[in-house]
Amino acid sequence: MAVTSEGLAQAAIEISRESATVSEMLAKLSSMLKESLGAEEAVTKDVYQMKGELSQAEEAALNTKMPYLDNRLSSYSGFVDLINYFSAGFRSCLMIPIATEQNNFGIITLLSRKEECFRKGSVETLAPIARMLSYELDSRLERERSLSMARYFDAAFEGVMPQFIIEKSGRIVKANKSAMNMLGTVQKDIAGSVLGDFFYITPDIAESIKDSRTAEIKDLKSGRDYRLSPKKINDSLVHLLLSDTTELRNLEDRAGVIAMSQAEVFMLLDKNMRITWVGGDMALLKAGEANFTDRMLQGFVKDREGIGIESRIRNMRDEPFREQVRLALDNGIEIDVNMAIARRQGGYAAVISRNMERFIENMRNEVSDLVALSHEFVIVIDDEGFVRGSNKSAERLLKYGSGDLDGVPISSLFADSESKDRMNSAMDMAKGRDTLTDLFVSLSTKDGEQVRLTQNIKTLRDADNKVTGYILIGKELNTKMAMEEMRSQLELRTKQAEKMKQESDLKTQFIFNVSHELKTPITNINGYARLLLSGSFGELSAEQLESVRTIITEDDRLMQLIQQILDVAKLEAGKIKLDWQEVDLNSIRDNPSIKSLEEMVKAKGLGYDFIIDYNVPRIEADPNRLIQVFVNLIVNAYKFTDKGGITIKATRKGKGSVRIEVSDTGIGISPDDRAKLFKRFYQLQKRGLTKQEGSGTGLGLSIVKEIVSLHGGRVGVGSETAVGKGSVFWFSLPVHRKIKKERKSEEAKSDAD
Repeated sequence: MAVTSEGLAQAAIEISRESATVSEMLAKLSSMLKESLGAEEAVTKDVYQMKGELSQAEEAALNTKMPYLDNRLSSYSGFVDLINYFSAGFRSCLMIPIATEQNNFGIITLLSRKEECFRKGSVETLAPIARMLSYELDSRLERERSLSMARYFDAAFEGVMPQFIIEKSGRIVKANKSAMNMLGTVQKDIAGSVLGDFFYITPDIAESIKDSRTAEIKDLKSGRDYRLSPKKINDSLVHLLLSDTTELRNLEDRAGVIAMSQAEVFMLLDKNMRITWVGGDMALLKAGEANFTDRMLQGFVKDREGIGIESRIRNMRDEPFREQVRLALDNGIEIDVNMAIARRQGGYAAVISRNMERFIENMRNEVSDLVALSHEFVIVIDDEGFVRGSNKSAERLLKYGSGDLDGVPISSLFADSESKDRMNSAMDMAKGRDTLTDLFVSLSTKDGEQVRLTQNIKTLRDADNKVTGYILIGKELNTKMAMEEMRSQLELRTKQAEKMKQESDLKTQFIFNVSHELKTPITNINGYARLLLSGSFGELSAEQLESVRTIITEDDRLMQLIQQILDVAKLEAGKIKLDWQEVDLNSIRDNPSIKSLEEMVKAKGLGYDFIIDYNVPRIEADPNRLIQVFVNLIVNAYKFTDKGGITIKATRKGKGSVRIEVSDTGIGISPDDRAKLFKRFYQLQKRGLTKQEGSGTGLGLSIVKEIVSLHGGRVGVGSETAVGKGSVFWFSLPVHRKIKKERKSEEAKSDAD
């Protein structure tokens, strides 16, 4: 079939219309093109659904929006994926992108094992067909989006807010019931109308609608104000949501007037003097609005003699009620205020303001209390320079008792003449400027110590503007300087800690490197020694055989030491990751490593028991690391026991944990040694043993502690342990895996990677 025929284009269009999804269309189209163009293989990728990654050649074809043809694939082709096709036996490749300027939908790759399989005419024919299919898909998806939005708006139109769908020209396409009720019309009357028929639309408002910006509009008929919130549906339609702001604006205006008041409370009352609304400066009443709303005014308002005022308010005529009253609040506080009440339609309106004389007195007391409780240094002096008051902070700083500073000349408190002169000059300047800030002075405490301060001065005046004294407010600098020194020391310690960590990391890396380098020659020594022992290099004398056995034994000990050092380094660096599995302790008991230890213990003439209680459950753990814990504890017991035996016992503790004890009848442990047992490189003295079992490394128990901790468990030595009475080492493990939060996030991240 010739690729230039109109039948190919028609078939492609039918495939597009019959396909429910982009993936289905690409699959059918690639099958048709594969047959029509004689290709042997077809690969499709649905880019629109983000399925699969694109190769370099595919990205190039989608970027250019043109088919990509290579009829002579070779190992020198321009893209890696084309070289891969060549390596797979293909010699011709044609990539057909399905894409518009805005959207990429997919790409079809046709492959053939023949060179020059795809003719240039085929490419010229396929380019417009692919572009036509792309626009067909684009239109279909746009229609689906529009239908989806229409369904959304149909549901939204059931709401109570007035809503419209309009064209960008302003012509109304649809309005909901709330919008039609608002305009006083029906759907058939709205058809063909424009928004400007009902609302005052300025050019600025029209631009706001086009740009989806909120605007304020006015109903031409009712004059009410609305806030218009436009949202673009597609290139031609806009959704409008209207909210009535007329009442809100009136309330905002009223609230603005009330908000400007900083000394009044406003109330509205019904005919029975029940409070229906309250607003204004509620701090005046030392309570919130909820404490007054829906309450009877006469229930907490009395005149200054404590007599109710209800009858006087009801009997007032033209003149409003104006009087000083006392409010008895629920929290026990009584406040003297000025109250004015006037009649209004349906009830009363009240204004409450401060009783200024009482207010000033209260303010003076509150300021005095504030100064007394302040952490700042505060001293009040008169115009002649004598102290007339001081707060606790000043007395404490200068080491004076309560009231002892009163009457002391301020000049006697300065530690040096420079501070005294600076203070005198500052007070002269403060007379004209009222305030002076950031004055550095040194004061002397009662016992002669020097205190440095930064000080502010405030001038006090009477009603005739005459200077009556000064307030000195200071911040002590000694503590600040000490804190800065501590901060510097902390920064230094932090840098030292970082340096130590870097050195520790280098040390750990060095241990890794050296240990791995040692493993190879030690393994070779062991291998050759065993060959000597087996006679592979000729017969050895009895003395030579014994020497070779010694070499193998010491080599095994050295390898064990290296492995323990590696384990310690990995644990210290946090590089050991547990292989979590469900573990049956019976399988641990039957492990070959544990069995070989059992034979070694019995060969020494010691008893051996491994007891697991019937109710011990399976636990979540790393079986290999768990075996390492058992081996280290059993070997430790073996080294320090000459007679008697070793017992391993596993029991269940509550619902959540299992406890394992390894007890022996050996030389025991002193209290001093017990505190150091789990430290690295610490070795218990083997006093009293008839046979020394080697010096050991001092790492076995520290490794046990680290592994048990990684499992979320605990390790220790039994309380009955004592010199000559044997030892009981125990460790407990949770039945179910416990992970700290920070480790959870790290493992989740690791799994994601």
